[in-house]
Amino acid sequence: MSESTVLHAGNCGPDTWALEGLLKDLGVNEISAAETAAEVDQLLKQRTFTLVLLNRVFDSTGELALDVLRQLPAEKRACCMLISNYPDAHQSAVALGARAGFGKQQLRDPKTRALLQEALAK
Repeated sequence: MSESTVLHAGNCGPDTWALEGLLKDLGVNEISAAETAAEVDQLLKQRTFTLVLLNRVFDSTGELALDVLRQLPAEKRACCMLISNYPDAHQSAVALGARAGFGKQQLRDPKTRALLQEALAK
């Protein structure tokens, strides 16, 4: 994981703090954040990320992560993971080609940690 880079998008301040703390604890050496779908698109055009974490509903804009996923090329979707407490949203994201994700309520769950470690190892 020495070269792992993560982009997370659509999170509020407290969730950003918690998520970035977990990612740093997992050894992620570069973390970028986006607030809008346009910022996600711009950053993904500029570089490749090991993992892209998309909040189900972007906090500051109300944009939907599933809409962001639909607009991405298939190869970009494969490195994306949805953050949502709703199982149906995860099913939709996976059907679009994203990795299985997790909910904010499971942020400190060992299963979430393992899920992230697996995604970051690729």
